[in-house]
Amino acid sequence: MYKIGEFARVGQVTVKALRHYARLGLLRPGWVDRFSGYRYYTPEQIPRLNRILALKDLGFSLEQVSLLLDDDLQIDKLRNMLKMKQAELSERVQIEQHRLAQVEDRLQQIEQEGRADLVLGKEKEMDLKLVKRPAFVVAGMRYEGKNLNNEISKMWGEFNKRSQELVCQGDAAYGVCRMIAGAPEGVFEYLAGFEVNPADALPDGMTKWTVPAETWAVFEHRGALETLRSTYHRIYHELLPASDYRPTSEGLDMEVYTDAFKDFSPDSLMYIYVAVVKK
Repeated sequence: MYKIGEFARVGQVTVKALRHYARLGLLRPGWVDRFSGYRYYTPEQIPRLNRILALKDLGFSLEQVSLLLDDDLQIDKLRNMLKMKQAELSERVQIEQHRLAQVEDRLQQIEQEGRADLVLGKEKEMDLKLVKRPAFVVAGMRYEGKNLNNEISKMWGEFNKRSQELVCQGDAAYGVCRMIAGAPEGVFEYLAGFEVNPADALPDGMTKWTVPAETWAVFEHRGALETLRSTYHRIYHELLPASDYRPTSEGLDMEVYTDAFKDFSPDSLMYIYVAVVKK
């Protein structure tokens, strides 16, 4: 994954423009670090950025660009639109010369789609522990925010006092985290809970989520809570980039607490599951 500044350089846009596109829902980050609020993008998002910039160069407003992208604009149609605009700009010579160069540049980028790995490079491959799980339901207490003051840890304390109100399936506890479409920068939602029967009644003040069927890359975190952030950083910035897999665009991961978890003592062990797809 690439930091917002790196992605801006590859796409030849400003960081300010990427933030604006994210606010409008045109191009949201592939993942937002829930500890720092940093935004990250994937190589697979380059074609969409190219389309946004190409349509913008054609004179469409960003609102119109959004509608065209929602209609799943095909590359042949976009190429034809660019060529028509190219011919129109050629007739204006001096006044439109700069815009003509922009269109030609964007057209060249679109022709190179599918070869983004030649531009960005390929990281070395490594083996991951992968687990496939069918969909299941987790019920518990929900948090929304940036976790700036360890609110999630406090919520776990509150939930543990009420956990007996649920009829659990299995012994593991789950901390399911996912991005929120259109939320302010750095804001995410997190559900602390247990797997339950979907038909069970939900206790007051609790929430129920269906965790979709996914392929999960599984990582271990040992020891203290204070080093958990470092573990997440290593997963998303070292281990996954060096593998054949990338996080899903939904930004879904979960913490799995088994009998090996000992409240972040030195010999405590928990698991971090990241929903992934093949690169």
